[in-house]
Amino acid sequence: MSNITTIRVTKEIRDRLKEYAEPKGLNLGAAVGELLKEQELVEKLDRIEDLLREQNMLLREILKTLKSGISSRPSEETSITTIIDDTLPNFVQGNPWVDVLSKRGSE
Repeated sequence: MSNITTIRVTKEIRDRLKEYAEPKGLNLGAAVGELLKEQELVEKLDRIEDLLREQNMLLREILKTLKSGISSRPSEETSITTIIDDTLPNFVQGNPWVDVLSKRGSE
């Protein structure tokens, strides 16, 4: 036996629920379930919308920075050295030969 319960709603809400349910061929309980699923989707879409706004704001900031000619991007050589330095053991970090050796296959 399934768990069924009764809820009390105003006649106005019941009538609106019927208007929603009948064209879809749903009973009132199934209509409530559908509306709850739709609400979950609305919440997810709201979150996506917020993320897109944030992304657009960041993209505008990046574009503004690029247009002004200021780039915070380090040179490729600095980036490679930093990456190599960060992945090496402490006793090797900062050794000037690491930089020399890291350029060996790219010449």
